[in-house]
Amino acid sequence: EDKHFIYDPYLIWRPKDSISVFNSQGYRGKEISIEKKPNEFRVFTFGDSNTLGWNTKDGPNWPMYLEKLLNNSDNRFVVINAGVWGYTSFQGMRRFKKSLIFHPDMVLISFGSNDAQVTTVSDAEFTDYNKIRKIGLDKALVQFRVGQLILAALDKFILKNKEEPRCRVDLEEYKNNLNEIIKLSKERGIKVVLLTRPFIGEPPDDEMCWKRMAPAYNIATMDVAKNSSVLGIDIYTYFKDRDKYFCDESHFNAKGHREAAKV
Repeated sequence: EDKHFIYDPYLIWRPKDSISVFNSQGYRGKEISIEKKPNEFRVFTFGDSNTLGWNTKDGPNWPMYLEKLLNNSDNRFVVINAGVWGYTSFQGMRRFKKSLIFHPDMVLISFGSNDAQVTTVSDAEFTDYNKIRKIGLDKALVQFRVGQLILAALDKFILKNKEEPRCRVDLEEYKNNLNEIIKLSKERGIKVVLLTRPFIGEPPDDEMCWKRMAPAYNIATMDVAKNSSVLGIDIYTYFKDRDKYFCDESHFNAKGHREAAKV
């Protein structure tokens, strides 16, 4: 029911066209054409809310600052902010696939915090169960409150006895999602950079808190980068305990976004 998003059977949810900071293509900023200009180098940044940045026009976001830094000496770089609030690597991998029509030259990948969120249905399970229903019916029913209740009841029947706590994306699947992005990128000559997910503060005494699992996802990120021979940047370690760069436990403030672009 968030005004910024719409249900999507493939991505679970996606940005509504031309609303808030999103353009009609679902990315932050100006529209991009399928065809590139001569010598244009396209960098796509895939991530969650910390990649998307502040929800205001020209609000702080490190992809915007990165583009400005890159174009200080060469004006051929275009950085496309493909971050979405709440996204996991599962959604990011699928969003990456949909971006291939725009011919990225490089992709920067930053996930982990939402992957570690504990729920009763993983992202993959949710989309798999939806395949049991007709996607067209899903789209029709979800527009109405009664339809949403029908879908919820159907899900409850399908998921009976399966509602055990689990991460939205477990560690093994997280690594598989990153490896899938890397595989498809190498096939197309796209450079890949994996980023660990920054946050501050110690995890609370709560086994259900994402921060208890998040360090394992950051370790997995660097392991995948090493094993796949792609660049991995440990953003988490760089910003660890540097509270002045955060507005809360898991999001940069303006200074943090600027500093991240430099890293």
